[in-house]
Amino acid sequence: MQFGVITYSLDPSQQGIMIAKALNDHIATHPNLCPIVFYRDYYQSLITPLFPMMQEVEAWQFTGPVIATSLESAKRLLKYPSPSKKFICTKFGVDIRAKRKL
Repeated sequence: MQFGVITYSLDPSQQGIMIAKALNDHIATHPNLCPIVFYRDYYQSLITPLFPMMQEVEAWQFTGPVIATSLESAKRLLKYPSPSKKFICTKFGVDIRAKRKL
């Protein structure tokens, strides 16, 4: 299953580290998952990502579901026509399924 996560960056902040760790953990336990992280500002992550990363502007043509990680990214996500479903999840951790539909 392919889905996107839109975030400001995977910088060495708590949010950036938790997103990378949560997605890597889910890929390890669910090999059929194929997340793509859409970032606004590139930083080299402290954790080596096992998933592709693309600039945020590419999310407008992504057709799968997309999860926003902040209110700012959710506002931008709402302007993109292509994502099939749009969600917001501001707390990444063990269970990234706990999200609200936009």
